[in-house]
Amino acid sequence: SRAAHIITDSQFTKKELIGIMGVDAARITAIPLGVDPAFRPRDKQELQPVLSGYRLAAGEYLLSVGTLEPRKNINGLLDAYLLLDDKLRRRFPLVLAGSVGWKSADLVQRIGNLEQRGQVRRLNYVPADDLPFLYAGARGFVFPSLYEGFGLPPLEAMASGVPTLVSECASLPEVVGDAGLYAEPGDTDALSRRLERLLSDDVWRDRAREMSLERAKLFS
Repeated sequence: SRAAHIITDSQFTKKELIGIMGVDAARITAIPLGVDPAFRPRDKQELQPVLSGYRLAAGEYLLSVGTLEPRKNINGLLDAYLLLDDKLRRRFPLVLAGSVGWKSADLVQRIGNLEQRGQVRRLNYVPADDLPFLYAGARGFVFPSLYEGFGLPPLEAMASGVPTLVSECASLPEVVGDAGLYAEPGDTDALSRRLERLLSDDVWRDRAREMSLERAKLFS
């Protein structure tokens, strides 16, 4: 109430402040986040030194970045990923990068069981200097979050030239626009179908790379 003006990082968050807290819309300006220039396309030769440290190869994994907590919907992602054809899962293991968050004990145990089968890799916290390489080396990026105030990881993925799939909710459509794929976070079958396209549809993937790079330029 004492602020002269309020800045949010998305129109979605602005609407939340208006609807939940009753703030006058005229007192709020939405200014989106920008993406660091370190997030850019990189060739395999540049990627190899960093990726080899994680026992990964460029273009041969599906990436998701975020804290392991209920809001990020990782259980929903695992459900959808396990519906994919076994050959596709063996070719493109799911790599999860991010620290352990709240209410994550059961999820960590589930991921551990899948790691033993060689279908999921959990990297825990990834240093900031390595993260741009991890993005740029991914076959595709998936972010099935239930709620985001902005959603920086999809923007970082798009700036890296990586085809991206996100939840069709909260602020994520503001970030991704028409450059990526969408799925309702509670629709496991739809999420699995989009994952298959993300990994397998080469015509769409080529177009998505170009559109993603153009979209990312809007967030300076």
